[in-house]
Amino acid sequence: MFGFDNISFSFSYNLFFFVLGIVGIFFLTYFSYKITIPAISNKLKYSLFILRFIALSLLLFLIFEPIVSLSSKTKVQLKNLVFIDNSASIIGKDSSLNQNNVKTLISNLKANLTSNTEFYQFGRNTSKLNEDSLSFNEPLTNYYKIIDRIKKEANNINSVILVSDGIINDGINPINSIEKLGIPFFTVPIGDTATFRDVSIQKIIHNDFVYSNTTSKIQVFIANNQLSGNNTKISFFENNKLITTKDLTLSNSGIDKLEFEYTPQVTGDQKLTFSVSEIKLDNNPYNNKFIEFINVLDSKINISILSTSPSSDVSFIVNTLKQNENYNVKLLQQAGSQTLNGMNIYKELDSTKILILTGFPSAFSNSELMSKVKTLIEKGTPFFFINSVGTDLSKLKFFEQYLPFTIKKEIKRSILVQPFIVNPIHSILASQGENTINQWNDLPPVYKTESEIIAKSGSEIIAKTKVQNIPTESPLILTRAIGKYRAIAVLNTELWKWKLANSNKNTALFDSFINSSIQWLNVHENQKQLNIKTSKKIYSIGEPIEFFGSAYDASFNPVENAEIKVELKTQKESKEFFMESIGNGQYQSILSELSSGNYSFSAVGKIVNKSIGQVKGIFFCW
Repeated sequence: MFGFDNISFSFSYNLFFFVLGIVGIFFLTYFSYKITIPAISNKLKYSLFILRFIALSLLLFLIFEPIVSLSSKTKVQLKNLVFIDNSASIIGKDSSLNQNNVKTLISNLKANLTSNTEFYQFGRNTSKLNEDSLSFNEPLTNYYKIIDRIKKEANNINSVILVSDGIINDGINPINSIEKLGIPFFTVPIGDTATFRDVSIQKIIHNDFVYSNTTSKIQVFIANNQLSGNNTKISFFENNKLITTKDLTLSNSGIDKLEFEYTPQVTGDQKLTFSVSEIKLDNNPYNNKFIEFINVLDSKINISILSTSPSSDVSFIVNTLKQNENYNVKLLQQAGSQTLNGMNIYKELDSTKILILTGFPSAFSNSELMSKVKTLIEKGTPFFFINSVGTDLSKLKFFEQYLPFTIKKEIKRSILVQPFIVNPIHSILASQGENTINQWNDLPPVYKTESEIIAKSGSEIIAKTKVQNIPTESPLILTRAIGKYRAIAVLNTELWKWKLANSNKNTALFDSFINSSIQWLNVHENQKQLNIKTSKKIYSIGEPIEFFGSAYDASFNPVENAEIKVELKTQKESKEFFMESIGNGQYQSILSELSSGNYSFSAVGKIVNKSIGQVKGIFFCW
């Protein structure tokens, strides 16, 4: 009836007392209306009697807590799940023999299991078994994926059969989770679980940001078991094309590290492969290869130098930038809507990635070009403002909201000043050597307007002026980075004198300053100077916890002298440690013997006591 096999009704209390109560309510109601004062008609008496009797009976009915039981039967067909290990370790030795054993086992299970049975293969993930795709080439074995699959199959599982060598090298140990499932598990061991002679590439470490036509370093870690003293070769391939090969004698420690230089020529995702040449005693050649995909960023930067007239400053800057093959430099010297070399100035500005303004805007700059430049800056195009004799400060106020400074009072006169460095660790200066500050402070005097100029909030003053060797509070070199906007300003004229002043001393102060400034301007707002992560999110108890990190200065040059402190926390305890530099701006730490639990970590990085960022993360140990 109504789709139910059985419908029943009962009370929480004894039915006898309910019937007795109904009888009592009947007589109580009857005598209540037998004699009424004043007297009423019989019709009204009967109506009131029925209403009161029903109300009290319903109240008693609810007090006895009525229960309606509806039941139906559903036939559930139980099934068995069989999981076959598809990892490379299964056929490490006796390859053909083990493959045949597994296939024979599958055939026997299909023939002898009478109830419904489903077959799966597993490695990093689980999937329906296809004997044609059972290739035993999975590099990792994650048993916890089996638990996820079982949970998806609901509660109609009769048993689980696991065919594996028992080696777990990814994810957490599933023992506790299996016990909680309450489902019979049957294991069929296959393969060789004993340790044997083996050499493998364990991991590689590289910078988070790799640029085309720029050399970076990749560290490769090679592990060996019982093969120390053997000679081998490590080959490095890019998109299956051999880059280089290095000889290696395997060490007694079991771990070797090699460093490869990598200079990508094209941008986008690149497939990097590292392989170990085969050793006769190696029992498992299937793990002798390591593949990593990295995203190579474009280092080719379109730089437009916008000027209104030829000058020595412009010539020296162009010559410096053209020495770098990663820079595509265009000189746009205004001549109406065109340039002196005939290029369409508006079309060329559309492809600009970094804008250098020297002698712009001038008294002759039209409103159309000024609006075009302002639109570019509003979109987030970084710019480098260099004051010049031809610069019109009154027109410069058109861009004032994006400048690192504010012009409070304009004065036409100029005075001779020298730079006085107040922020020596800024990246546009810090990469130029130990004697950088002395070189800057010894530069010859140059002219600077006497206009009252102050730094904006959020700007960093790199250098102030000194007049006749007396430091002042007037800014000379400033930077500003807020959100997607980046700007550098040099407020003195005759920048070319800084180049000539050091030419006889065989220094590259001017060139380094210009190039470092371009690098600083080219940093994307989403790029982080500090990057810290663990090798994976889930670890088994007793498994080493590996932290990897990278540190960069504000121009995103790798730095090796960063101080990176990591605070590790659980609900019960916390500990701190410092990460160790392993070269090329990369850092590493390995922790062991952590107890089971959920862990969170917070890493803080500093370069010469200046913060480069904070990173937070979590991982689990079971």
